[in-house]
Amino acid sequence: MNTNTITKNHIEYRNWQKDQDYQIFDTLANLYSPIYRVNHAITANHAKTWLEAQDFFEPSEMIIVVEKQQQPIALLSYYPIQLANQNWLFRIWVAIHPEWTRSSAIAKAFVQLENKIRHQAQQMQCEFASMECVYQDTEKWRQQLLESRDFTRKEFHFELSTNMENCAQVFQLPKNLTIQPADCLEKELQSIDFSFHSIHQLTGYEIKKDNWIAAKRKQENYNPFLWKIIWDRENIVGVASNYIDQRENQLLGVNRGYIEKISCHPKYKNTNLTNKLFAESIQMFKDMGVEEVIYDVDILNEAEELTIAESFGFQAKKYTVCMQKEIDL
Repeated sequence: MNTNTITKNHIEYRNWQKDQDYQIFDTLANLYSPIYRVNHAITANHAKTWLEAQDFFEPSEMIIVVEKQQQPIALLSYYPIQLANQNWLFRIWVAIHPEWTRSSAIAKAFVQLENKIRHQAQQMQCEFASMECVYQDTEKWRQQLLESRDFTRKEFHFELSTNMENCAQVFQLPKNLTIQPADCLEKELQSIDFSFHSIHQLTGYEIKKDNWIAAKRKQENYNPFLWKIIWDRENIVGVASNYIDQRENQLLGVNRGYIEKISCHPKYKNTNLTNKLFAESIQMFKDMGVEEVIYDVDILNEAEELTIAESFGFQAKKYTVCMQKEIDL
């Protein structure tokens, strides 16, 4: 890939050159945040700490700066995430000046970014690779840009947040049900099977369990002892997959816990299982000194969970759509 500066009609496309380039995130975010009501724009400090914490991030290769007469109009970046074996996900970040969101210059820059990703995926000899980018519901220009590049919708989420005040609720389990941790490998695998089956029922998405476990266990935030699991004798009927990302907390100066996924057996739909899993998870985080709990909910498939989360004081922070595109290797 030619990394030299390209000038066309006074538009320049160049690679990241120095730390000061991170300030472009601030410059652009401050412009388009009020217009598009994006309350959680990427800041220079956030971008620098987060991107450089990624294991395979190389700024000189993975950031494209677009300038008009030496003034930044866009910054596009990506970083790779290893899912399992040689399966990779390339996550994309884009910040664009509001007056240039529908410009052909941005479309050309996005094509360049895709070509960079494809070239790297080929060099890494990926067995399977895809690109991922998210947009908030107010950013229609970002949706149109991704759709024009054949990205398709994968997920549609509310990111909900609650502090630890006013979250104390008590729910009784139906008779014969108990809460026990995944304190051995057999229970851990049984919990994963149950969660995967629930995901497949909701979305039809098949997960390669062995690959997923191998990849997850390499992550610092994988801790099955934080999961809340409801049992009907020897069978699992409900799971709350919880985690704490210590690296993120340290980088961003926050103290968060995450409820990643709540799964319940359809037989217990009209019981308090989901409420109980929320209550147990929140209480656990509270006992650990966590100050904020984040929960992502797929609003198309999990509307009931959204209602229950709101009853615990969760409020929507971000309303995002995740778009993906498979890379032609």
